[in-house]
Amino acid sequence: MWFIYLNYYLLYVVQLSPSATGAALLSGQVTDGITTPIVGIGSDKLNCAPGKRNTWYFFGTLLVLPSFTGIFISTPSFLSTESAKNIWYCVLPAVFNVGWASVQIAHMSVVNQLSYSQRRRDRMVNNRNSFTYGANICVLSVSLVLFIVFANGATSFTILCLMCISVGSLSSLFYTLNIKEPSLTKKALEMEAAYRKSLMQPLEIEPAIINPTNNEETVVDGEIKESVLDDQIASEVKKQTASQW
Repeated sequence: MWFIYLNYYLLYVVQLSPSATGAALLSGQVTDGITTPIVGIGSDKLNCAPGKRNTWYFFGTLLVLPSFTGIFISTPSFLSTESAKNIWYCVLPAVFNVGWASVQIAHMSVVNQLSYSQRRRDRMVNNRNSFTYGANICVLSVSLVLFIVFANGATSFTILCLMCISVGSLSSLFYTLNIKEPSLTKKALEMEAAYRKSLMQPLEIEPAIINPTNNEETVVDGEIKESVLDDQIASEVKKQTASQW
């Protein structure tokens, strides 16, 4: 989503040429396209102490914070030539997208490490998407207010950048402190084993209740019809498994 305002920022605030701005946007997108599958494969192969996914999350966070700050905080004084500015603003989006791909792939794939319940996985993915959309709306809303209040575009982008970095750092710190991938993965495996074991236990099925006013036959030759018994079993399975998983 940051490319929505990166184009405007480079053209009208930093005042790069249109060709340099296009090159900066392209460098980020190309790097993102290359890095994403590499991170996906690497997160399956690499297994470190923090976890298979969290390792990439930490790596990406360490790249995102300085590169994002370097783009949207005022242009460094040592970039005295036009060529130096062009290189600076072409390299940093590429570095940012390496970190961004690492964070996003790790954050999405860690869901499968935290639970084997499809219902819980769906809930985590829904929460993730909800917070993502909420963050996008908040950033655009705050940027609208800043652009109205401050006439200087550089000041607006600096404040917006610092706010994003602050909130992002706090959320990453919260994630780091609470999502202990190895222990949570172990817990998920234990719950999955207990769940599968419970499925092997015989179900306690109550006798079918025969409603004499029902027009449909429920008993054939003194036995409960198979459809009625199937309904009872399905209902009992839902009750017993829902409480555990």
